[in-house]
Order: sequence, then C-alpha cells, then structure tokens
Amino acid sequence: MTGEITLTGRILAIGGVKEKILAAHRNHFSHVLLPVGNRKDVEELPREVARSIQFLYVETIQEALAALFPAELSAQASAKPPYTSTKSAEFAEPPDPEHAGSVRPRK
Repeated sequence: MTGEITLTGRILAIGGVKEKILAAHRNHFSHVLLPVGNRKDVEELPREVARSIQFLYVETIQEALAALFPAELSAQASAKPPYTSTKSAEFAEPPDPEHAGSVRPRK
C-alpha cells in the first residue's frame, strides 16, 4: 500500500501504478484498490493483466475501509461510539535530567 490521505480523508493519486499492478499480477492478486485519480493508468497495462484483476477505485478513506472491511464497519456503525475524554492532557518536562527526553502527564 502506498499513497497519501488528506486530513479530510481524500485519497490522492499514486505513482508507479504500472509496476505495482504488474507485481500484484505476478503474485496472483485478484483485487486491487486504486485512487480514482489513477484510473487512466490502468489503461496502460497489458490487456491480459488488466483482465485478470478486479480494480476498485476509491476517493475517500471511508470508501477504502468499507471495501476492505465490510463486516467490521457495518458492526461498528450499529454500535455506540467509543468513549472519548473531553479533558485535554497537560504535559510537562520531567523534573530530573535522568528522564530528559521523555514526557509525562501532569497530575
């Protein structure tokens, strides 16, 4: 897996698609997720390779996760959200130089 995901969850196009797909083909992968921005790169693949792999094009991380983990995501959607603290942790430097570089929460 390579690529970038924006802070808003968009999946950006990747480079080296042809080489990555050829490697997937050599290793008998049957499905490959690609960013929508790489749809044109599949047209450059040898016909035999493109026909042997099912491509799923995604725009967001939510689409990718739903494709990869459909059962887990549907179960999570029906469950209540996990607990998150509303308090922000305050951090301070440790008092002794022996622990310099580590950070501990204030009490």
